[in-house]
Amino acid sequence: MKIFINFWKFLDNKEKSFFIIIIFFSIIQALLELIGIAAVIPFVTYLLKPDTITNIEFLSNYIDFKEISSKQNIILIFCLLLFLIFLIKNLAIVFTNNLSYKFIYSIRTKLYKEILRKILHQEYLFFVQKGMSKIFNVTFSEVNNYAANIIRPIINFITEFLITFAIILLIIISGFIDELILIIPIIIVAALILKKINKSIKKWSKSRIFNNENIFNLNFSLVNGIKEILIYGNIKKILENFNKSLNSLEKIDAKNAVVVTIPRVLLEQFIILVFVSIILSMHYAGKSSDNVIIILSFYLAAAYRLVPSINKIFVSYQQIKFGKPSQPLINEYYNLENKNIFNDDNYFKKDEKTSNKLIFDKEIKLQGISFSFVNNNSILDNLNLSINKFDLIGITGESGSGKSTFVNIITRLIKPNNGKLLIDGKKIESLQDVRNYQNLFNITSQDTFLLNGSIKENIVFGNNTEISLERIKESIKFACLDKMIDELPNGIDTDIGLTFKKLSSGQKQRIAIARAFYLDKEIIIFDEATNALDEENERKIMKNLSELKSKKTIIIISHNKKNLEMCDKIFELQNKSLKQIN
Repeated sequence: MKIFINFWKFLDNKEKSFFIIIIFFSIIQALLELIGIAAVIPFVTYLLKPDTITNIEFLSNYIDFKEISSKQNIILIFCLLLFLIFLIKNLAIVFTNNLSYKFIYSIRTKLYKEILRKILHQEYLFFVQKGMSKIFNVTFSEVNNYAANIIRPIINFITEFLITFAIILLIIISGFIDELILIIPIIIVAALILKKINKSIKKWSKSRIFNNENIFNLNFSLVNGIKEILIYGNIKKILENFNKSLNSLEKIDAKNAVVVTIPRVLLEQFIILVFVSIILSMHYAGKSSDNVIIILSFYLAAAYRLVPSINKIFVSYQQIKFGKPSQPLINEYYNLENKNIFNDDNYFKKDEKTSNKLIFDKEIKLQGISFSFVNNNSILDNLNLSINKFDLIGITGESGSGKSTFVNIITRLIKPNNGKLLIDGKKIESLQDVRNYQNLFNITSQDTFLLNGSIKENIVFGNNTEISLERIKESIKFACLDKMIDELPNGIDTDIGLTFKKLSSGQKQRIAIARAFYLDKEIIIFDEATNALDEENERKIMKNLSELKSKKTIIIISHNKKNLEMCDKIFELQNKSLKQIN
């Protein structure tokens, strides 16, 4: 019940109405199943005892058998009615299944979209602390598992329960209650078996989540470290790690697949036992063979539909148990609060973007900044820095000294544990303040991010409303991309997605630099942005950057001290703080 309540919370009013419609048609389907099974009794009765057909009150009220000319016509009528009943029933099944699967996959798509949106509205630390492998496991694997092992089984469970209830009700109404008692042992034994199996299913489902996260993590590591793997020529440990998780998943999936078949096998065996018991009990009760055949035909028709329904109920129950551990993960990500906002969010009211634009006229101050990750030693401690407008600042420091953390702090990707970040004396606190403050920056780092699109699309980077071809040309010249683009068959319209692997690291970095120039933000950060360039292109780009000195505030972070020679002030990160060295 708790799983259903949580599932219900995911649905909006329109989706709830859609779900109720599915249940309504499931009830119709159950009624048609009932009519189809009930139709077996008069059909078989007439074949074995044609004279007794008039004793069936329901039929005699609607059909005058005396006026039907021949026995063959009566059989034809029964055959047509039976065919028509089952045709309508099967069309109803197809229609209901169509509705069900549309609903299931629409909810899966909704969860994908909503969880991805919620994730993208989190702070940078969320991604650092959770880890990309866990995040991607939830956004893809667990959402898919939730749709397959929670939503679909819930619908199947309700549908098949209604059908089972209708068939059992029909058996009671038909007066065959004595034989129905023989089904009780099936339910008791099945319940005991399920109770035993559920403990194992719960353990397997948790193991599945752990191994899926591990495989995602290994895939990320493989992509990021492929150069080292190919050079070092040692893959034994990598394959061992993959094999361990894959083998574990193999065993879990195999066990779960076997467990799913158990209810069907047991049900079939118990149904045979029930039929044997019915035959023996009626035989010893002295009932005629015709009566035995009529009753057995009825039960065979009921069993033909009842066994699959009960089996699906058990399987759906097992699937729900197997998928249950996904629900807390889905809930956690689905209910995330927005910790970040973007320019294209509906968060902003009309004209709010321009009216609340943050003004940078004087300086940015970092006062007493301290930062440490949870349960880790501090990375920055009591760091202070003032950056005046149009300053050209250089930052250097050894690897691991905290340069990346400093960049994350000054761009407000990370909120410091202590201290203040001020712009013209205003403290950056609210989500809107953070968004407006971050809109002042563009950052080019050694980890180049490119879209799967054309060079032009990567330079304008989503700013498609007013594309300036003249500005694009200036950006290409600034980043020394002229020669490369002239050699491409489609120029700036060349699709990077098709040629990405052919681009060198330096070419990718220069596309990112062209983007930084095109976006024309007030503050430019170059974080090891030229480390993949050859010496000549690096020198040209740094010269072009220095010419922006009177127009932009520039922060250069580099281990190459030649790149810092043009800076007004140079600071070194040491002992968790900044020290001016010129």
